[in-house]
Amino acid sequence: MDLAVASKTHKITYMTTSKHEAERGVYEALLRGYGVEYSSAGLLRHQQKYDWLRLRRMDLTDGFETDPELVFHADEFVVLEDDRAQLAYYYAVPVVRRSSLEQHPQLRTALSLLEGKVTAQDMAGLLKQAKEQSIESAVLPYDQKARERLQRLVRGFLIEKGVLN
Repeated sequence: MDLAVASKTHKITYMTTSKHEAERGVYEALLRGYGVEYSSAGLLRHQQKYDWLRLRRMDLTDGFETDPELVFHADEFVVLEDDRAQLAYYYAVPVVRRSSLEQHPQLRTALSLLEGKVTAQDMAGLLKQAKEQSIESAVLPYDQKARERLQRLVRGFLIEKGVLN
C-alpha cells in the first residue's frame, strides 16, 4: 500500500528521536517528497521507538540500518524503500581527535585495519550485545565496570575480525 494514499484515510502518527529529524529529516522528506499527511508527530527516546511501534503507539519512525531491532527482528518491521531519493544516507566513519593521532600515530594504522571489515550487520550485532549487557553509552564515563564490559565486547569483535590477536 502506498503510504501517501494510506495517510489520506488513516491517521499516521510519526515519532522521531531527534529534533533535527523532526524539523528537516524524515518527517519533511515524507511530507514533501511523498505527500504523506500526519495526524500527529513528536519526539521520543531512541530506546522507545521499536517498543512504541510494537504497542501501536505510533505508526512511523526513522531508523538506522544498524539498529539491532531491524536486523534481528526483521519480521516485525518493514523498512520502506526511498525510491524517490528523498532521505539522506548516512555513512559511519571513524572520528578521532587530532591530538590523539599526534600522541599515538599507530592509531591511524590500527583504524585503517577496520576498513571494509565492519558491516551494518556487525554494528547491529555489537549494539545488540551492548544492550543485552546493559552497556549504556551515557554511563560509560561514570561506570568502570560498564567500560570494562564494553572493552571486552569490542576486543572480542576485533579478534574475531582478525584485527587483534
